Amino acid sequence: MILFVRKYFHKNVMKALILVTAFSLVGMGLFTGIVSLFYSSNSTVFSVNGITVSKPIFALRAATEKRIIEFYQEQLGGLAPQFLAQVGLSMSAERNAYNKLLQELVLSSCMERSGLHVNPRFIAQKAYDPMLLMNIFGTMPRSLFDRSGKLQQEILLKILMNIGLTMEDFERALEEAVERDLALSLFHLAVPITEKEIEAHIIKEDATRQFNLSLYSLSEYIKKEKESGVTPEGLEAFYQEHNKRARRYWEAEKRSGSSWKIPVTEKNREKIVSEAQELLNGQEKPFNDFIQRHKGIKSVLKEQVLKPTEQQSSMLFKLESGNKGIYQDEGSVVIVMPTHIIPAVEKPFQEVEKQVAQDYYLAMAQKAFVEDLEGPGIGDQHKVTTKKIIITPESKEKEFEKLNQESIATDRVKNMITQGAILRGVTDKGGYAMVLEKIEKPGSLSPERSLAIRKAVYKDNDTIITAASVDSLLKNAKIKGNKTIESSTN
Repeated sequence: MILFVRKYFHKNVMKALILVTAFSLVGMGLFTGIVSLFYSSNSTVFSVNGITVSKPIFALRAATEKRIIEFYQEQLGGLAPQFLAQVGLSMSAERNAYNKLLQELVLSSCMERSGLHVNPRFIAQKAYDPMLLMNIFGTMPRSLFDRSGKLQQEILLKILMNIGLTMEDFERALEEAVERDLALSLFHLAVPITEKEIEAHIIKEDATRQFNLSLYSLSEYIKKEKESGVTPEGLEAFYQEHNKRARRYWEAEKRSGSSWKIPVTEKNREKIVSEAQELLNGQEKPFNDFIQRHKGIKSVLKEQVLKPTEQQSSMLFKLESGNKGIYQDEGSVVIVMPTHIIPAVEKPFQEVEKQVAQDYYLAMAQKAFVEDLEGPGIGDQHKVTTKKIIITPESKEKEFEKLNQESIATDRVKNMITQGAILRGVTDKGGYAMVLEKIEKPGSLSPERSLAIRKAVYKDNDTIITAASVDSLLKNAKIKGNKTIESSTN
């Protein structure tokens, strides 16, 4: 990597850029890539997984943190402590230096253990523009640049001599600095995952949950609503509202057409699909020859209504009349073409008045039932039955399907993870109250299952590194410290 970077730039320019980086590392204290250069076995402040921070580098960082504190004291006066606390800093330069260095060493260790390596060309590109370096590493003395923005070679060489570092040392520091900058970007995008979220996933997927389900009748509520009655104007307003919102009292659109099912194998599927797409809306004879050659089976589709979950129905209703569409099924390729469309039409109120009245009384009964649910509760006189439902990892899909058939909010049941949680609701069939009575977590999980759970929790996170990587390193890192300095920062 070092050789590549050297070849990428002119030697003098490379030296200059490396020196700017070095000055930034030492003067601004943003990175710890050169801590090993100051290392002495008798002057170590602390170490993380073998990466050490010596007293000289700690003193440099503490001096930098002191200047930062003094700057905010000058700018904010008595509000400085409050502002620094809001950004995670204290009024102790030593404590800030200790915490920042520790975080940087953990980050370096994380990069090393993650197996991520930055392409040398990327490092070279990052170091190419001095202005970019200023943005990355912070403010630098103006004397380093002339009026045209070029680096002052003599000043840089003088800084190099004063620091006493070799070119290899600085090249290594630059590489580590760029790697850390990239890692920080990844961590900023990562989504932190808490132990609570992992526990919730375990309860949903691996625990046994016992529910008490009470079902209630709406018959008494409906009876009361019918006794109260409704005016014709009220019924018609109900009809208009639901037609406008969901076309509830409409005759659904119907479509007729044809479909051609062509058997395929994995070997010839791609070829047949490609050939079919070329002939979809061309002349009839080549298309018919294609169907005959591949032994396609034609079917007549008569006055179909939309079924969104079915591929054929979805395709039929997506196309304009006379146009062909194609979709792939297991073992076949299917071509669909609508030929006749009967548009949806609103049913006259007089034709559906009885149905509107039934729907109205049910809706009013459901509303009254929900109000009672949110109030002191519903008396047992409305209860139809009570039953236990036990959902295990093995039976959950089957049990959820049963609940779904009873129009119970299955998604909300899946997310019930707290003992004593109550789910109340109402359906066309009646009301219900579901209580989570007991949770039995698995005694222990295999390492493979634990890893699978964490991957499942992280599945929505599309970053290369998750924030949990840092947490894991902090928990598992071997940190050795100097007790005298540590105690002074606490």
